[in-house]
Amino acid sequence: MIIRTDPFLRRAGLSFLELLCLIAVLALLAAWLIPNFVKARTTRSLNACSDGNLWAIYYAKQLWATENRKGPAAVPTEADLVPYLRNSQWPSCPALGTYTIGAVATYPTCSQEVAGQHKFDPKLEPDMRRLLHEMKKRRSK
Repeated sequence: MIIRTDPFLRRAGLSFLELLCLIAVLALLAAWLIPNFVKARTTRSLNACSDGNLWAIYYAKQLWATENRKGPAAVPTEADLVPYLRNSQWPSCPALGTYTIGAVATYPTCSQEVAGQHKFDPKLEPDMRRLLHEMKKRRSK
């Protein structure tokens, strides 16, 4: 029986050393990417609170005060503001905080506000045309 050995023919599959290198590279990539994904999720929840929910409460307060002819010192309740919010639902903080409404002249706050995070920033005003369009659609229903 003649056995042919061709140097260019290899067995199919990976050797143990190649498999070990592949696992090491994947472990390094995972160690680099997972903290970035966690940070992105935290940033997203902070932005949802400060950019979305606090602005919605602020505008709901302004609309409530205008429609009910209330002054800047008037303090609305959650029930007063719900009709002015999207889907007529009170927003929830992604970090499980609670919102303080305050007087009409003040900005709403989140109980999870730590070191400037979850904070209402009047400089970050969202697109007013989009908000006004949503309000018009809600009123026409």
